[in-house]
Amino acid sequence: MFRISQWLILQMYAFIFFLCKLYIKLALRYFDTELGYLIYIGILNIGIGMIFLRKYETILEKFTNKWMLFMAALFSVVYFILAHFYIYSPFFWIVEISIMMQLQILHSMINGGKGGLPIDLLGYMVFSRIPFIYIFTTTDNIFKLPPFSGQIITLLLAVFILLWGVIYLQSKKGGQFMIPNELIPGFYNYYYF
Repeated sequence: MFRISQWLILQMYAFIFFLCKLYIKLALRYFDTELGYLIYIGILNIGIGMIFLRKYETILEKFTNKWMLFMAALFSVVYFILAHFYIYSPFFWIVEISIMMQLQILHSMINGGKGGLPIDLLGYMVFSRIPFIYIFTTTDNIFKLPPFSGQIITLLLAVFILLWGVIYLQSKKGGQFMIPNELIPGFYNYYYF
């Protein structure tokens, strides 16, 4: 059984809600572009995401106490603000996907046990970002900006593959495999006097 970070699931929900905002603008012809048909891809993407993430919504029950709920609200607001102002920046997307995967890596390191991610969850991470990769690499992108260069796309893929490699190793060797044994506290013997 995978131990999945509640922050990773929260970020995926925040990403879907941000997609909703963007696709609504696209549907209302807020953007002067020939890519209007992407609204259909967007609806499919959001629909699959909401159905798919229901499988993991019980993980969000960890946000029931007031402190965790406050932190979740703060996390979501900061995510929306950053996405709103820096969506055009390629480095926002590199940082966004890095943070999402690092949240899972840290969760596995702190909690121990088996690390890793289910293959379907990892697949949805990639699937949900394909429209954005297409939008940002085509010359007729909705923001009327120069498309992302091949180097930026390569860097994004390299960061994703590197972090996924760490998550994969955690699934094989345990969530704390990178921590030296000297730093992992031992078990306390309650029967020893």
